[in-house]
Amino acid sequence: MANSRPPIKVTVLTRSQCSYCDDAYELLQRLKGEYPLVIETVDINSIEGEAMAMGGGVHFPPGLFLDDEPFSYGRVSERKLRRELDRRIGATKPIRARDADEAFWPELAARDRRRMR
Repeated sequence: MANSRPPIKVTVLTRSQCSYCDDAYELLQRLKGEYPLVIETVDINSIEGEAMAMGGGVHFPPGLFLDDEPFSYGRVSERKLRRELDRRIGATKPIRARDADEAFWPELAARDRRRMR
């Protein structure tokens, strides 16, 4: 984790009894060990939450904002989030899913390449 860059502010628009919101928060807590993150939650039903949702095009929770910019809503894609965090911190070439698949399952990757011909 690079200390030279200021932390990335992550705002999560949540709602009570929202399992996707819980999943998003747990994911962010895990990623906090790898990336410089400051995580805050805002209830989507609050005045501030409604304004953020309307301004960011968030149709339902959870809504994620990175440095006050809308990133996603609904179920959070860890791969997409990691890619964006890597881009923001200036990480050198993040591992692509395809590269990881080929490293772990070379016979399946070869089979898939044959099918695409």
